[in-house]
Amino acid sequence: MQPGPMYFLTSRKCGLFGVCCEGMPQQLFGLEDGTVLVESYDWQHQLTPYFRPLPHIKQYQHFSFDAQQPGVVFAKERSDSVGHSFQLLHNTAILPPRDGLPGKAPSGLHTARQTYIF
Repeated sequence: MQPGPMYFLTSRKCGLFGVCCEGMPQQLFGLEDGTVLVESYDWQHQLTPYFRPLPHIKQYQHFSFDAQQPGVVFAKERSDSVGHSFQLLHNTAILPPRDGLPGKAPSGLHTARQTYIF
């Protein structure tokens, strides 16, 4: 049994569950045996040297980005309001590396398990 309150995200026969605990910095999603399916990374530690935080982020509801302007985010309070642009890069000449964190593709379900579920 996992410690902390649990909430079921799918039917119990799939064996998937999530753990929500206020004392943990991240929520876990995995199998009953403790295997974690969705890995979480420390993105804040990885991106802090390159980006500054968006001021008053909670007041904005709509965000857009443009590949021609790296590091710039366009934010709107409502869909019909005037947008504001923010430069979030500390130094526009230095972009973060594209391969900063290792990517790991999930293995997926084997054929017998897929047939059982569906």
